[in-house]
Amino acid sequence: MKDDRFLIVTGISGSGKTVVSHYLEDMGYYCIDNLPAKLIPSLLDLWLGREVEIQKVALVVDMREPGFLTDFPTTKKKKDKTTIVCRSHP
Repeated sequence: MKDDRFLIVTGISGSGKTVVSHYLEDMGYYCIDNLPAKLIPSLLDLWLGREVEIQKVALVVDMREPGFLTDFPTTKKKKDKTTIVCRSHP
């Protein structure tokens, strides 16, 4: 069974996002830290089109990034056919 997953881990500075990303790396995820929210759709398109040889991706995004709270919901709606799991770490 193929285990394709695209996770987005968010939180404020000091919330443990880096610790979570290290755990996810141990679980076989390719983790990308601090990717600007505006680049998420492009990365997702590459991943969905299998233009990258990565099964499991985890993005670590600071919620305070300018535009994240306004841009990301729009991005997620555009990609509704894809399962995007979002976890906000308090």
